[in-house]
Amino acid sequence: MKSTALLFILLLESQRSFSQSEIKIIRDDEPGIPFTYALKVLDANTNTPIPNAEVFTYQTNHIGDYESERPRDARINGTLITDENGEGKIITIFPRGYNDSATGEHIHYMVKAEGYVNTSSTLIFADYYRKRYDFDNPYTYKAYLKEMNEINGKRTGLVILYMAKN
Repeated sequence: MKSTALLFILLLESQRSFSQSEIKIIRDDEPGIPFTYALKVLDANTNTPIPNAEVFTYQTNHIGDYESERPRDARINGTLITDENGEGKIITIFPRGYNDSATGEHIHYMVKAEGYVNTSSTLIFADYYRKRYDFDNPYTYKAYLKEMNEINGKRTGLVILYMAKN
């Protein structure tokens, strides 16, 4: 009996650690364009992965509303913990600009990791469209969309967040 209970607890813990690096921050019936992306957290100086980084993300819905008076209390939000490779995966929708604007789409991140300065960064899709990234000299306040693809009305991508050591 004790070994069965221990096995069950270990199974739950393994599922919890797996699910922390992969999060779904939307409801199953969420309106909007599905957007699933890989996320990497890297050291800004060495470009090496940062494992166990805590990444809180929040964004607007499909019509540009946070659905809260305080944006950091946005309904579409979640926290992931990066895996040993500094990676995670977020399942969401493509955000809309404020007040249903066709421009201004963005996603917010607040990142913490041991030995690093806490970072707030924003992914601004216009930076990606206009190719305004310098990956050789990254900023910690900016989230970098490395790639984005659309297939059958669903978008995928890769977002990179950089952190500076304390």
